[in-house]
Amino acid sequence: MVKSTLNVEHKSYKNIDEQITYLYESKKIIVAEEDKHWLIDVNYITLINPYKEIFATGKDKDGKHIYSEYVNFKELLKIMKIELEFTDTLYKSIRDFERKFKNVVFSVLCKHYVEERNDLFCIDTFNKLGYKAKINTHTT
Repeated sequence: MVKSTLNVEHKSYKNIDEQITYLYESKKIIVAEEDKHWLIDVNYITLINPYKEIFATGKDKDGKHIYSEYVNFKELLKIMKIELEFTDTLYKSIRDFERKFKNVVFSVLCKHYVEERNDLFCIDTFNKLGYKAKINTHTT
């Protein structure tokens, strides 16, 4: 740990080999040579931090995770893949909902401002968007 001028402790930089050693010794995660590229391509924080608690069996008196069994890094990659697939599905669902929601809001606004109130600004905007707004010529 390195202390900054604000008296905050920061972790020291570790190269890829040092990260692999640290993962093995402190988190009991075994990283095979063919998986080394993941720590280069993604980064330690993105790969390890979200999933480390899954493999921890508790915490010590200082609040540090305890790892009682060794686990292959490939198991962590499987969990990451599942999460990424779920995230893709969730984003797609949110996008679809947003599109439908905007269509409903747009429809309600158009009905209120174009059809019922004959709001000329809304009618002009509606027409510029490629829709054919009809001006209500009779009043209530």
